[in-house]
Amino acid sequence: MSGSGKTTLAVHPARQLATTYSDGQLFIDLRGYGDSVPVEPGSALTVLLRQLGVPGEGFPLTPTNDHTCGGAS
Repeated sequence: MSGSGKTTLAVHPARQLATTYSDGQLFIDLRGYGDSVPVEPGSALTVLLRQLGVPGEGFPLTPTNDHTCGGAS
């Protein structure tokens, strides 16, 4: 279903509502499109928990050390 506007459908309202949620935003590139290997669910969760400030010893998952997974905005 490439090119059908799925990302636009999600991003457009997210940008409009961003000011409503002043606590911040989380972002992670799941690498679901292209030649890259998709991010494993456990690694994605670890990245998101770290973005929220949960210390590494707060969860048992081992994250990828790949900085391309995303960053807080």
